[in-house]
Amino acid sequence: MKKRGATDAKKAAANDRPEVENGKSKKAAPKAKVEKPVERYTIGQTETVKRGLLKEFCDFVRTKGVVTVEQLVSALAGRQIDGHKIDAARVNRYVSYARNHGHIKLVKNAGGK
Repeated sequence: MKKRGATDAKKAAANDRPEVENGKSKKAAPKAKVEKPVERYTIGQTETVKRGLLKEFCDFVRTKGVVTVEQLVSALAGRQIDGHKIDAARVNRYVSYARNHGHIKLVKNAGGK
């Protein structure tokens, strides 16, 4: 069994207490959250898309030109295609799938909105 001695001076210095002013400790100022810019998508390569939700998805992007995920969710959520109900989570999965397979592309300069 190891013998435990007094705490090391370096370890004790590392555990400094926060500054105290008038008997109260100072709290760190909350950091401002940085808003992520809205991602906008445009149509990519869709020759292999034949049917189902992915076809509806790609047709919607093609007609609108440039879309956001919120627009896709509002247009497609609540519907039923091929016996499958569509909700916001499903649309988000399809956005990821379509982006990874080149069906939609992220727009570089999306404008100022």
